[in-house]
Amino acid sequence: MKNQTKVSFIATGTIGCPIIFKLLEKGNQTKVDERDKKARKPAFATGVSSVI
Repeated sequence: MKNQTKVSFIATGTIGCPIIFKLLEKGNQTKVDERDKKARKPAFATGVSSVI
């Protein structure tokens, strides 16, 4: 069984989303903190969970 890294990420904007997507592709468990509901929508569509 592969060890899974847990990552929390603040901000899902223009730079944040591509980084989050790469983390997910590599199998990392990713949580996101983003106040702007519109900005977090693409990240949440990929299966990340919210910290808030």
